[in-house]
Amino acid sequence: MRIVRDRRDARWLPSRFHFALFRLYAYFRLRAAKPEPAPGLILSVDRHQSAAEHFLVAICIVFVATTYFAALFETSMPTPLAYIVAVPASVVAFQGVIVGVGVLLVAAQRIFRISDTAVTRIASAILMGLMIGVGVIVAAGDASGRYIAWGFLILVAMNAAAAAVVFLLRAAIAEAERRFGAES
Repeated sequence: MRIVRDRRDARWLPSRFHFALFRLYAYFRLRAAKPEPAPGLILSVDRHQSAAEHFLVAICIVFVATTYFAALFETSMPTPLAYIVAVPASVVAFQGVIVGVGVLLVAAQRIFRISDTAVTRIASAILMGLMIGVGVIVAAGDASGRYIAWGFLILVAMNAAAAAVVFLLRAAIAEAERRFGAES
């Protein structure tokens, strides 16, 4: 694990963030940040260190999944009731999908000798593919959640565009991070 010592501004290292939008924001924030000495502070440089990023994404996914379920339930019940029923239904269904995909991938991992990292990436791709696929269906319909679906799809497209920009800036990002002297 890489660490940075005694620098509070290292919290903006792009490699401490997972999603491209957050990485891009962190890069521009890092460029604007002034050096902030913080004796005794140790920050790990790992892409899973931003709790705010992960909580924000998780809340967004639960909100969007709830909207998708409400769109499904609106066909058979009033909209307010559909949203009330959609909250627990989406949470339970989402967990069921996670467990189901996990069981299938663990079986595939044992048969095909897939690495743990690959299994995590495949599971993430499947879950995101489901969210995008259902988003396209809901966005194309006339349910009240179509605007949320469009917003989610736009957010996914923005993250893809940010990934392209981060890729193009990879040398500049690496140089900016190198100045912090991360230790192993």
